[in-house]
Amino acid sequence: MLTDERGTHLLVTPAGGKLWCLSYGFGGKQETLALGAYPDVSLRRAREQRDDARRLLASGVDPSARR
Repeated sequence: MLTDERGTHLLVTPAGGKLWCLSYGFGGKQETLALGAYPDVSLRRAREQRDDARRLLASGVDPSARR
């Protein structure tokens, strides 16, 4: 796992797959939201999706439930 910032990280599988994820807390539980596969989703796009998810969290909405 390679970390970026504000909960965003790149999960690298043993087979070589790469997935952008966001770790966050909601309702007293730790949650993880998949943001997309690298390189299809760039770092810039992953950060935009992270910011969107954090705005939902700030308004009291679980971003995983929105999907």
